[in-house]
Formats: sequence, C-alpha cells, structure tokens
Amino acid sequence: MVKKPWSTNEVKRILHIFYNIKSFDIELQNFIEGEILQVNTAPNWFMKESAKILGEIHNGLSDLHSLDKGISKGFFMLVNPKSALESYKKSLKITKERNEVVAVDDLTYRIKLLNKLKNIDLDMEKFTYKNTHGDYFISQIICKGNRINGVIDFTSACIHPACYEIIRSYSYADPKCINGNIDVKNLKEYVNEYLKVSNLNDYDIKMMPYLYYYQLGVSDYYKNYFNSNDKNKDTLFHYAHWSTEVCRWFENNIDDIFLS
Repeated sequence: MVKKPWSTNEVKRILHIFYNIKSFDIELQNFIEGEILQVNTAPNWFMKESAKILGEIHNGLSDLHSLDKGISKGFFMLVNPKSALESYKKSLKITKERNEVVAVDDLTYRIKLLNKLKNIDLDMEKFTYKNTHGDYFISQIICKGNRINGVIDFTSACIHPACYEIIRSYSYADPKCINGNIDVKNLKEYVNEYLKVSNLNDYDIKMMPYLYYYQLGVSDYYKNYFNSNDKNKDTLFHYAHWSTEVCRWFENNIDDIFLS
C-alpha cells in the first residue's frame, strides 16, 4: 500500500531538521491514491493498460531534447561479454567464499553463456529510440480499482530503445514470468496494446527479445547484491537469480519467438 501523505506536523518536523542547513532542495508532489502490485502478479487489465500507458509516456516525452542515453551502442561499449567475464569471475570468487550455492550455479552458467552472447548481432542504429521513464515496471505504477492511477519516479528518465522498455516491463508484470519463462502469446498481446498508442519498426519487433537477452546476459546483478548492505539485499538476490532464469529460457527458446 502506498504510504499516506505527511500531516502538517510531520512536514514541520522535517523542516525543523533542515533548519540549520544552508542549502537543500525539497520536492513536493501530489499524493496519488492507490497501491503498488507485487512483481509478476499483474491481472489482465493491468497488462493491457500498462502497455498503452508506456506508449503514452513515449508520446508525451517526445519533444524533450536533453535526456541522456540509456541502453545504446555506447552502453554496450562499456557493458559487454568482455567486461561481464571479468565481473562474473570476481563475483564468483566472492560467492564461493560465502558458499552461496544458487549464486555459484548462476554465475558459472553466466560465464559459459557469454560465448553464445558474442554471436548475437545487434545493430543498435536500427532500433527506435524514445524519451522514456527509464525504469518503467510494475513497482513504479500505482493502481486504484481496476485502473492505473499514476506512474511515479521519473528520476531515471532517459533515451532507450522503445522495445527494450516494452519487453522489460512485460517481464516484471506477467504472472507467467515469475520463474523466468516468457509467455510468447502474452508478450505479443502486450506489444500489440502498445502499438495501439505508439509505433515500432520491424527491426524493433524482431530483435526485441535478443536485445533484452543480451542486456541481461552481460549485466552482473550479483555484483549489486554483494555490494549492498541495505534492506533491499533479498530483493537484489531475487532479481539476480530471476534474471539468470530468464537468460536460461531465452537460450533455449529465443529463436522460436515471433512477435509480428
């Protein structure tokens, strides 16, 4: 459940804490009523509305010109099979020292997977890039009743290939993806709902799964888990393992995905 807005006394207390600080920023936002659904628990109405709202976000941000690039050719110059191998080896060493069996298995698999990822040929210039939320997924969406009441946290706003954020947001929402398996029928329906609002080209639709597969495969999410000391540590572990399961599914099924 989304936390209730601060009372007047709570606001006064916060302002009192910052009273002696020379310079600070305060951002006030409208309170949005509703709740945030758990990852991979989205009902059908949410799936349809989420895809359309993502398209509306892309359309609404189209006139902005100052956003940084997210997933792009430059991103993969820094994050790629070569850099991933170095990172995975370091993470695997830590994992073995801690005797974390699941992580050892996942990282060993990821190291082997890199040889296959090298063969994925992505022409990053052919994707449709759009100004976007940057981290659009179920945990950023507030629902009330059977409708989406708002989208929060645009702090990661950037330029992504539109298809990347489509398949990523789908995978976090669909209950059938909870164990890392992509339901091709549901993904296709999600893409079609998006296309009712905004556009993609043929290359976006064809290479969407390969882009997501490659990005997941070269990203060391276990590094984030090991470097974290906060309350989100369990969540980071879950995502590191879940994303590895998605990679395993893609490895065995990606050539059979037809979204057009």
